[in-house]
Amino acid sequence: MDRFLSPDSKFSAAMMMAADLVILNVLAVVCSLPIVSLGAVHRSLHQVTREMAQDNAVRPIRDFFAAMGKYPARMVAWSCVMVGFVLLATYEFVVIARAGLATGETVALSAAVLSGIVLITAVALWYLRVLSVPEALGNAIRQLPRTLLAVLAHTWWVLVLLFLPGQWGAVLAFQLIIGFALSAYLSNLALR
Repeated sequence: MDRFLSPDSKFSAAMMMAADLVILNVLAVVCSLPIVSLGAVHRSLHQVTREMAQDNAVRPIRDFFAAMGKYPARMVAWSCVMVGFVLLATYEFVVIARAGLATGETVALSAAVLSGIVLITAVALWYLRVLSVPEALGNAIRQLPRTLLAVLAHTWWVLVLLFLPGQWGAVLAFQLIIGFALSAYLSNLALR
């Protein structure tokens, strides 16, 4: 039992990583409140969790804010693109839901929107690593299996809500506590 709780045990290492992810997640949620900072927050979160996935020592607060200051103009532009994408996808889902279509048509159109979300997410995950859209697109295609695993790490909660629509509260609570940082960490494990 003493070895299980010792500071050098795998359990302690897992708990310290979970604590770092919670800290990063809270920073990400709070710093995302001004919408123009979403790009910088998302990139910072991915940069710090990439270091964690590579087993490098990180200091979550210091490293997060250090990464936030890099590429400010590019990150504001990226924020605008991502917010526009989310608004467009949301609008499309609302239009599909209100169109009064048959079930098969609704499913087909929703699947088309979801495939667009998967494609944009795949390119976005690589863009956060390389900061070049052509290179991000090439990496997403060349390393498709790893890219799809990374996308799944970011979109699992959409699938949960599709199959269990009454679980909004549980998914929201999880996302606000650790979900965004855990998704970034798992996607970085997939992409390394």
